[in-house]
Amino acid sequence: IRSKNGFQQLSGRKQSDEGSDDEKEQEQEKEKSKSEEEEEEEQEQQEEQEEEQEEEQEEKEEEEKEEEEEKEEKEEVEEENDSFNAETLIRGFLSNDESVEDTQEEIRKALVSDNKIIEFSFQLCSYFADHEKLDILQAVEIVEKFSDVLKKEHLVAGFEKFVSILEDILIDSPKANKIFFLFLAHLISKNLLDITSLPEIIKSSETYLVEILKTLASLEKLESKVPTVVSTGKSGDGESKKKKNKKGKSKNEDEGEQKSSTATTAT
Repeated sequence: IRSKNGFQQLSGRKQSDEGSDDEKEQEQEKEKSKSEEEEEEEQEQQEEQEEEQEEEQEEKEEEEKEEEEEKEEKEEVEEENDSFNAETLIRGFLSNDESVEDTQEEIRKALVSDNKIIEFSFQLCSYFADHEKLDILQAVEIVEKFSDVLKKEHLVAGFEKFVSILEDILIDSPKANKIFFLFLAHLISKNLLDITSLPEIIKSSETYLVEILKTLASLEKLESKVPTVVSTGKSGDGESKKKKNKKGKSKNEDEGEQKSSTATTAT
């Protein structure tokens, strides 16, 4: 009996030991599979991080490349503008010698790119601002002469650049703003520049806008006035001519009022 009981106890212990060994093996397998999954996840995360880093590096390189290209392009434009001396061409155009036609041809050859045309517009303003004794109508004549090349958008860009440094120019040339405003008024009057482009040129300066519109109004009022023709013929002819002159005068006055209202409407 004792041996039988002892055998049963031993066999029970053996079975329990075998059961615990199975459980341990299962646990070990679970842990192993778990560690393998964790390793796979870590590896995937690491690969994702590496891909992200590569993408960031590529984006950074592209940005640096774009910045470098923009810098080179800017340097090229600056170099082109530095080498482009519009003042010499303007001075040659204003001279009354035989080389004027050659100068006109040189100007046309020089104005080959948008940057040069804008720079020419800018230097044209600067030249007449620095030379106060010059007649601003000569500058208008230059724009009119090369209106097929000096487009309105080029003038706007060049004038905008001039306005950005106008405050500094006024230190050496106190009348520079009045000269510039008169220049703009003449261009608008001759339809070489749109009045609607003034806000873009002067940005947020209401003072400049008011001064330009005043100049334009006074200019158009001045242009509307015509000299009265005095007749020296017969009395009948004299009266008829006087009537015609009166009609012409009243007509011109009406046109003057219509033109002067343009500035008010723009305001």
